Amino acid sequence: MQFIKAGQAVGLTLAEIRNLLVIRYDGRAPCSAAIDLLDARIMDIDSRIRELKAMKQALKHLRDRAADLDPADCTPESVCHIINPGPSDCGAHQSGLQDGDGIPK
Repeated sequence: MQFIKAGQAVGLTLAEIRNLLVIRYDGRAPCSAAIDLLDARIMDIDSRIRELKAMKQALKHLRDRAADLDPADCTPESVCHIINPGPSDCGAHQSGLQDGDGIPK
């Protein structure tokens, strides 16, 4: 049970932990398979960090853009023109966005 908890603590799934246990029960050391899993987990975390950094930048961009917008110009169609800019909302700011998704190019 301690091995399962340790594996979960480093982000391994129950299926991955099970595979390591199967290797061990077959009489082999699962170290090579564990290294592969850890390397994959590290790559996943690196990717997630990049995604979170991009999201943080997008949020900062939207927050900065909000300072230039007038709430009176917010149309019902856009719901909130900070998050969903319309074609007439701050054209200069709009040019820095990809497909209106709020993520800077």
